[in-house]
Amino acid sequence: MLCERPWVQPEVYEIASGLYCLYLGRDVTPPSPVSDIATNWVDLDWKWGVCSYVIVGGGTALVFDTGVYSSQGMWIRSFVERELRPKRILVVNSHWHLDHVSGNAHFADCPIIATMRCRDTLSALQDKIESASLWGEPAVSVVLPNITFADELRIQLGRRSLHLRRFDLHTPDSVLIELEGEGICLCSDMLEDTVPFVTEFDKIPVFARELSRLRGLGCDVFYPCHGNPHVIENGGYGPSFIDAMEEYYCSLEKIGSGEAPASLPLEECIAHALSEGAVSVWEPYRSVHAKNREGILASTRGAASDFH
Repeated sequence: MLCERPWVQPEVYEIASGLYCLYLGRDVTPPSPVSDIATNWVDLDWKWGVCSYVIVGGGTALVFDTGVYSSQGMWIRSFVERELRPKRILVVNSHWHLDHVSGNAHFADCPIIATMRCRDTLSALQDKIESASLWGEPAVSVVLPNITFADELRIQLGRRSLHLRRFDLHTPDSVLIELEGEGICLCSDMLEDTVPFVTEFDKIPVFARELSRLRGLGCDVFYPCHGNPHVIENGGYGPSFIDAMEEYYCSLEKIGSGEAPASLPLEECIAHALSEGAVSVWEPYRSVHAKNREGILASTRGAASDFH
């Protein structure tokens, strides 16, 4: 069934002038409004923590991801119109995963920007998404992006220059937003605290190269969609966030090759990152790590992982 439950008030952080984080989950907001559905994917995001961002400039508000379920998109639209009062609203979908596009229906009259790969993937999976046969309940009404690009797109918001770049990192259609001249990168799910959610284990070498490319942008501050709200509120993550992801991918490869034990704990996979304070252990991410271990072992045996 389509999810039109009541929205939940996110925590709103103005993390830079005209840059807002709308945060849900972890310990900072009330429980998910779909918790009565016995098995649902929204509760997972709530446990990990999930957020959208809004960038304001030149009379335009750009919404980076429209919410983890449909009604949340309604709240974001209301917040933007009521509090920010822009003349124009743009939307960017960071990638096709449902926790990033579920609120698109409340922005159907706006330009919705994404990569061609994102639009193609959503179109191909639309029937499964709307019947809840892809990730399970809740189902999502798919509203496709209406402006697409291949690898790069520049957007000007008054004096604010945004550079959208596609990376093959987390998913092949993933997009980040670099705020040029500000040292800020909205990195979506390319970087996560505590560890990345991996779906394509054979592409870990690709991810490593893409992380090097990400480092080459020279950004000073990174804001993920799944991260520690206190870090996001108080200045964001530094470049060592990239190092933490590299360390984790290296550990997964060692598990897959047998160089490290299959039971290698989360803390040992990111020991250096933890000692440097680059990330911290958030308990619900232990299940992500367990699934990642299963996935890398299955991939080395030539078996398929069921981790969507």
